[in-house]
Amino acid sequence: MALALPAVRAALPDDYQPVKGFVIAIADPTGIPSDDGECTPWSEPGCFHWELTNVQRLHPVKARGMQGLWAPKRPLLDQIATANPALATRLAA
Repeated sequence: MALALPAVRAALPDDYQPVKGFVIAIADPTGIPSDDGECTPWSEPGCFHWELTNVQRLHPVKARGMQGLWAPKRPLLDQIATANPALATRLAA
């Protein structure tokens, strides 16, 4: 789990609590490189990591949790667009 990595914990405030049960951001995945443990301070040897672009923070929207990255279905995209009107065009595609 990422929160167990020392570099991740060091980057977060001491009182950080993970948000659970909400969509909090959207992004475009651009790659999934293998991690040699040296590419970033967040690296963990033998693992993979997601490269993301066009990351946008959202006004949180309640959603059922899932493991990993996933593509939301149209009803959830509509809820996100309603809560985040500036993203309506991006989410319409």
